[in-house]
Amino acid sequence: MGSLNKIQLIGKLGQDAEIRTASTGNTFLSFSIATEKYTNKGKEPLWHNDIQFWSQKNKPDALEKLAPYMSKGTQIYVEGALDYYKDKNGVKKVIIKAYNIELLGNKSDNKLADPNATTGGSVLDQEPVRKSEEPPF
Repeated sequence: MGSLNKIQLIGKLGQDAEIRTASTGNTFLSFSIATEKYTNKGKEPLWHNDIQFWSQKNKPDALEKLAPYMSKGTQIYVEGALDYYKDKNGVKKVIIKAYNIELLGNKSDNKLADPNATTGGSVLDQEPVRKSEEPPF
C-alpha cells in the first residue's frame, strides 16, 4: 500500500501574507491561518503558523498578484502537504507547503464557505486590489 501526504485547511489569515526569498533565490508567500478545534470546552483556535506557497516556474509574477488579496482576516482554503527543513541550528522544523490556495471571503464574512466554490475567475488574472477596496468577486 502507498502513502499519502495531503492537508486541507479552511481558516482565516492571522496576518498579511509576506513575500520572502529563500537562500536559493526562489520566492514564496509565507502566512499563518487559524482554524477551529472542537473540545469538550467548546471551540478553540488552532494556529498553523508556517505555511509556504511557492511561485510556479510558468507564473513568476503570481505571488505579487496574489499577496494584496491575502490580508489578515481573509478566509482561505489551503491544500498542500507536510514538509520540513532544518534551521540555522540544525533543528528540524515542520511546515505546510501549499500547492493550491482559494480565497473564500474577506474578514467581514462570518460563514464557512465550500472549498469547491469558485471565486468567479482566478485572482492571478485580475489586477491587485488596494487595501481600501474590496476584491472584485
